[in-house]
Amino acid sequence: MSIHESAKDAVSAYFEEKLTPEVKHAQRSAMVSLYGFYEDDEDPPLLGFSTAIKVLTNWWGDVGNDVWYDVQSGNVFDKEPKGYEEETGEIDENGCSVMKWTEPFWEDYMHYGSLDAKCAFFGSELTPYV
Repeated sequence: MSIHESAKDAVSAYFEEKLTPEVKHAQRSAMVSLYGFYEDDEDPPLLGFSTAIKVLTNWWGDVGNDVWYDVQSGNVFDKEPKGYEEETGEIDENGCSVMKWTEPFWEDYMHYGSLDAKCAFFGSELTPYV
């Protein structure tokens, strides 16, 4: 599996964890409306396509945001990685510890903007509607 596939899967799983039962039902309803695969005894009954999309759009408005995928750990974060300050072990002429700023190793992170994250989660089928 490529790094991009791994990142897409991790981003999708990140948002999957945030689904409520209502939103899961709306997602299923929307997919059934698009493809017509359903069972006669759906419980609860499926939502109409426009109602399902409205639920999904409202949910995405609450949880959809930029995320960062850490290539090394496979984790997804909803905040941009931050640098940090650390002591160098040196003392300056005033007797103070010399500090240096360390940026994150950006090559280890993949940034998914809100639209990219939406595409990773909803796929190309639902993204244009949500």
